[in-house]
Amino acid sequence: MLIASGAVCASLLGASPSGASSSTFLAAGTVVHHVFVKSFKLDHGALTIAPFHGHAPVLSASQERIMWSTSGLAGTAMAIGLGVVTVDAARTLNDGSPRVTSLVGVPAFVGLVDGADLGYHCPVMTTPGSSVTPVSSGWQAVIFPLRLTASDAVFSASSNICGRVRPNVVVSAFETLSVRWHLSASRSQIVVSVPACARMNGWGGGGNVYLGTMSFQATVLLLDRPLTTRCSPATNFDAGSNYASTRTTHGATGPQVQVQFWTQKK
Repeated sequence: MLIASGAVCASLLGASPSGASSSTFLAAGTVVHHVFVKSFKLDHGALTIAPFHGHAPVLSASQERIMWSTSGLAGTAMAIGLGVVTVDAARTLNDGSPRVTSLVGVPAFVGLVDGADLGYHCPVMTTPGSSVTPVSSGWQAVIFPLRLTASDAVFSASSNICGRVRPNVVVSAFETLSVRWHLSASRSQIVVSVPACARMNGWGGGGNVYLGTMSFQATVLLLDRPLTTRCSPATNFDAGSNYASTRTTHGATGPQVQVQFWTQKK
């Protein structure tokens, strides 16, 4: 990933020097009944969501859960709606795998996440880091295009993380999915069922072996829209012998939500 600093960020990444405070806000009435009716921008237009006009399809509850289960999200879900998305390729790093298709004037469901107030566990710094705060620091957008030939994607706005200003980035969206597992024929190993187009993300368990209350859970990162990418086949993953017991139960399965939800204070 490219790292920019100081004056370079201020001129190229839409950042504001420390002291010239500038923040992105989602104005009331921007999204009405899951449709963008006002324009919204991140990092001065590196990502633009224009109003959608016409008949709006409905985003199902299951699709919404998948959207909020996208890997890499961090922060508070602020809104979700249908808009017309444009990502400025000249100002956005796109070097993930698979690469994101061009997103210019693409109708899409978009979920907005604000992570500006997140804290980071930063290493001890021997020299002062950048004090530049990008205008949309911490904001992300999950993009699910209506057009099936366009990539599901995550746009992360330029942000100051641990004193380093990171550029705008767009990557393909992967769903964080908790999957089923089974015991091996010898009942001595836990075997995780990894679906096609997915890779292992994490696994582990907890509970009390003596009380028989053990539970085990495994998650994968699933590329729901592979497009031209050749997918890995479905396979089994040996997760070891810990928690391998007929009394071990499954943890929660299905999409695993990665965000918290904003609630208005009374």
